[in-house]
Amino acid sequence: MRALRLVAFGDFPQSLKVQTIPVPQQKAGEVLVKVISAGINPSDAKNALGSFKHEGIVLPRTPGRDFAGVIVAGPQDLLHKEVFGTGGRRGWDEDGSHAEFLTLPLSDVVIKPPQLSFDQAAAVGVPYLTAWSAVEAANVRDGQRVLITGARGSVGYAAAQICKYKKASVVGAVRGKQATLPTPGSDKYIDEWLALEDDTTAQLSALTQGRGVDVVIDTVGGAAMFETALSFLAKRGILVEISATGGAKVSFDLQQFYRKELRLIGVNSLNQTGTESAQLLRKIASGFEAGAFVPPSEKLRPVDLDGAVAAYGAVNAGSKEKIILKPQGLENNKV
Repeated sequence: MRALRLVAFGDFPQSLKVQTIPVPQQKAGEVLVKVISAGINPSDAKNALGSFKHEGIVLPRTPGRDFAGVIVAGPQDLLHKEVFGTGGRRGWDEDGSHAEFLTLPLSDVVIKPPQLSFDQAAAVGVPYLTAWSAVEAANVRDGQRVLITGARGSVGYAAAQICKYKKASVVGAVRGKQATLPTPGSDKYIDEWLALEDDTTAQLSALTQGRGVDVVIDTVGGAAMFETALSFLAKRGILVEISATGGAKVSFDLQQFYRKELRLIGVNSLNQTGTESAQLLRKIASGFEAGAFVPPSEKLRPVDLDGAVAAYGAVNAGSKEKIILKPQGLENNKV
């Protein structure tokens, strides 16, 4: 089979090559999946660059965490089932999804919701898994007000949908001036908007009558946003961090932090096993099946394996499109 292979950590294209390797051997308790679509996430690109500094990874390695495809070998009752998946150490400590086939433990099998195409299902994994984990970590519940930085991004918008699923009120914080913000009520998942390029303190004070919000899910993080995100919180508020844009070293007013009895939580989906990820993904799938979540449909750009290396470079450069790798070819969406 053909697969994208991580052959060294470093700049593109030296770190990645498309190679022909054997189809993985299915073991007892596993299924063989024909990969129709596979998402390329920023973490995939950073992994290839060596940003995660994972010790013990044996190269070459097939990268990729997210996928959607069809089971072609395994228990009779699962044959030809359409599945999707993410999580665990796939693409890090074991071969991942950026190949024509992959093996999967039975415990990691998640049936693809019929509402999602293969491309849409491949775009769900890491963004929704991270968002769900962040919302659960903060124990978001009915009646709370949650502010999400980067609310137009893949993780941010997934978090907005999940927060509304939990019956919370959502404030979307996005780049731009107040004059460019969407009209309140124009988005079914985001109740109010905040412009990050204007006086955020004054805006939030007006929105919350000076109280602040119960939870901030900060998808930007780092030196670029951490202190600002912390300042948005009401007494006993919770800040969830998933990223470190602009630098991992941050500072904040510790006196203000403890006087307001704030909470700080970090979320890293890489710490979840494949089985744990599958359990969460089944909950996420039920949200799509119930119509609570909207299928990812905007800005999906499919590429074949021959375009994979360039696609990694585009993702690392901050592409606004969600790039979907098609290991079987651009026209192959069939069982």
